Amino acid sequence: MEVHISIGPLRVTISFPAGYIELSRSLSLFETSFSDVEYFLEVREKDNLIIPANAVSRRDHYFMEHSLCDLCFGNSHFSLRIDFVKKSAVLTVKSDFGDKRLLLFNAFKWFLSLITIDNGGVPLHSSNMIRNNKALLFCGMSGSGKSTISRLLSDRKTWQRGSDELNLVFFQDSEPYAYATPYFSFDSELRMSGASLKHLFFLRHSPRNHTQTLYGKEIYWNILKNIYTIPANDTMAEKMYNNVEFLSESVKCSTLYFINNQSVKQFIEDWMDNQYV
Repeated sequence: MEVHISIGPLRVTISFPAGYIELSRSLSLFETSFSDVEYFLEVREKDNLIIPANAVSRRDHYFMEHSLCDLCFGNSHFSLRIDFVKKSAVLTVKSDFGDKRLLLFNAFKWFLSLITIDNGGVPLHSSNMIRNNKALLFCGMSGSGKSTISRLLSDRKTWQRGSDELNLVFFQDSEPYAYATPYFSFDSELRMSGASLKHLFFLRHSPRNHTQTLYGKEIYWNILKNIYTIPANDTMAEKMYNNVEFLSESVKCSTLYFINNQSVKQFIEDWMDNQYV
């Protein structure tokens, strides 16, 4: 079974074993057809996955560099090997793992994040809200308020809700565009086109709603802290740093200090009106 998906400039064919579960029903919203497959991801099953003895440990997973452009990540439940030259990857999952859908979905985040970096983009841990074809990304770690803000704003018919977990930023004519991914995505009409990225907000809880404009290296470091997957390979890391630097010079950014209640909804609406967005 094969699924063809397109996210921004990325075109990926995913091959599943016969009778295997789908990666996610959300993938169907990204399905497309194309003659020239850019990336090929094959999903396999294996009874046992053994972490290689020479693998480098990184928190809850391991990392191996087979060559400058051939990387392998994983743990005792899955292994993801990506060849960036051949633009192919193999995702091997442990056959007796309970929730394979969740396992595949999480591993696919790694794959999407890394090929985004390889293609000049930036994968951000963020929620994506769009009004008048202009995107705002709200960045932050789990519990920072991304879901709260997107849920509150989506009550207004003027807003569309993109992804609420992982969004990809690519450049068109040096302008940043935000693209939804299969992670907590809602409005299907945003899937293929993306939206012009007008502002990045970095979230902080506060007793009152207000913003603080960021400049220069403040922007760079805040974006870097919200990269979804940090590559361990030196070549890929250098690409990531260059992509982040380009984005930091191309988009306006602020820290959004907000009250975690309905009041932030009107505050953001007023901010958008004042910015003529």
